[in-house]
Amino acid sequence: AERKTAFSKEEEALQALHVLPWVHPEQMPCCGLIGRAARAEDAARAPRPWISDDPAAVSDLTVARALEEAAPEILRQVLSLAWGGSESPGEDAFVSLEGHGVERPDGVTGVTQGARAPWSELVLYDAVKGEWDQAACAMLPAACSALQGLPEIEAKFAPFEGTGEAFFFEGAEPPKPLCCRVELLRLGPQAHIVPHTAPTNERLKAHLGLSVPEGAALVVAGEAKPWRTGELLVFDDSFWHEAWNNHTTEGRLILSVDFWKYAAMRERR
Repeated sequence: AERKTAFSKEEEALQALHVLPWVHPEQMPCCGLIGRAARAEDAARAPRPWISDDPAAVSDLTVARALEEAAPEILRQVLSLAWGGSESPGEDAFVSLEGHGVERPDGVTGVTQGARAPWSELVLYDAVKGEWDQAACAMLPAACSALQGLPEIEAKFAPFEGTGEAFFFEGAEPPKPLCCRVELLRLGPQAHIVPHTAPTNERLKAHLGLSVPEGAALVVAGEAKPWRTGELLVFDDSFWHEAWNNHTTEGRLILSVDFWKYAAMRERR
């Protein structure tokens, strides 16, 4: 009976993690989290997977405007570093991503390849640490200066508002922030990131293409869009999504930025 009560409290707390309802059939929280159930009145504000389909909505986003304005200088700095070569500056700063599955025709995975993995990252900002990485920002100062100080990225909200009680069993780790993160993401040739979702529906994700070969595309809620160098894609990563790089020799490099939805910021405040 005690464990049943504890589990009930855990379910309640996990639902309270989200201030926005989960109303779309293509959405599902990852990592064992439970989304807040939708009410009848929530259907009218159903989310959409691709924000990029609405240029006016993109232009309303402070993060998107900052990235588009800084894009030429960010691209210039990336080209000067020539990432992708065997002797590129900062190459060792990229680390393998192991959180989501990545596969290649030869069976190689991100876990087995280390810094040269099919999928790797260079983190500029991580809400878990609550700070910008100075070494990474020194390599790409245009990106950091464009995004630093934006509340859509740096705002911190209590992860379990409204629950009133701790629900974790003894020895459990405290919850990590659900947003935000700024990073370079590299996807190797002939690599596929398998379908996955985000732990929250309170954020959006922007991708700025930095070095994109033919055959690299992002699929969100079943709809594919190609990345293009110097262009922005904005989407809701609480929808099922996956990524492909079908080029046989060239990797794909993007700048990825998580940021709070305005609706989530209003609700939490």
